[in-house]
Amino acid sequence: MIAKEKSRLFPVLVPFLLIFSGCTLFYEGTRLSREIIPPGAPADVGQEIDKMYSNYYRDRKTGLEKLGGMGRRAMDATPFILDRLQNDPQDVVRIEALKAIVLVDKNKAFEYLTDALKNNRNDVKKEAAEMLGKSGNVMAADPLIQALQDKNGIVRMYSIDALGELNDPRAVMPLVACLNDKSFFVRLSAVHVLGKMKDGRAVDPLLERLKDENENVRKAAVEALEMIGDVRAVEGLQELIRDEDKDVRAQVFKTLLKFKDKRSVKSIIYALENSEDQKTRMRAVKVLGELRDPLAVDALIQVLVDEHFQFQMEAADALGKIGDEKAVGPLIAILKSTWIVPLKVNASEALRKITGEDYGFSVEDWEKWWAFRGQSQQ
Repeated sequence: MIAKEKSRLFPVLVPFLLIFSGCTLFYEGTRLSREIIPPGAPADVGQEIDKMYSNYYRDRKTGLEKLGGMGRRAMDATPFILDRLQNDPQDVVRIEALKAIVLVDKNKAFEYLTDALKNNRNDVKKEAAEMLGKSGNVMAADPLIQALQDKNGIVRMYSIDALGELNDPRAVMPLVACLNDKSFFVRLSAVHVLGKMKDGRAVDPLLERLKDENENVRKAAVEALEMIGDVRAVEGLQELIRDEDKDVRAQVFKTLLKFKDKRSVKSIIYALENSEDQKTRMRAVKVLGELRDPLAVDALIQVLVDEHFQFQMEAADALGKIGDEKAVGPLIAILKSTWIVPLKVNASEALRKITGEDYGFSVEDWEKWWAFRGQSQQ
């Protein structure tokens, strides 16, 4: 019974199966007259032109690949290549036609590519945008800027990336406008490209993207501000230390570390003392050590008695970098109380950096020296 039902369904399903499998019956080739082929066309060019008449899209694609490889020798095939670029039902064939015409008629390559930005197939438009970006032609900036208005988000995204390849300052403000695009993919691309262009005009708009609803855009905005390197970003970045996304927070600490701006110390101390995320606290300790601001000493001393020895080690290392004598007593206490050798190493090394003395792991000698130091200062 089941087999009988399958046999009835088969004729109904066949057309659909053929469509999705790329069957030759449903993809027609060119309708251009063969009479337009010049009589003197090279034989191998003629053979590949013949493939444009095939109803099988793979034949057409292969023919276009070979015509492109022939370069200028295939000029006689130009009408057939352009026909496939405009009319082929398969996007992969149209894209191959675009690649071919640029190779065959290099003198008009820019014209073909800019025209392709207006093609009725999105895949062709994004391929044209990518090729214009890689062309290095400064004239490509204007048509690509216009393509930022395309209805398709993927086309807009590829156009943004292409403008990034050209690195033309004229594109900065149009790219800034893309930071408010409804598609987060487009916003993300705009953020990346503006960071690479390192133009100061993008700083304030990028600071606004630190509030973006999408965490990937926020993280990318932090990276972009780091690449630009403008200290105006420090104040805005501090607010993201408390971001709900761990990857955003991690990037913020990395960026603040690069800026090494002491205006961020208080915010980092707040994160150290109030965050429940251990990785955030660890990053805060490391950054405070690199910033070397005495304002952080009290907070780091509290970390010396943390239940996790990894935090104690990082805190000891940070205190050694800051070099404030306020940490000497607590460091000696840690050296005395712990049995963990790596922690002893960090504590003794921090003491050496702060005091200029070197008593190794000898708590007795450190205590004697510290007591004498206190008496000598009275």
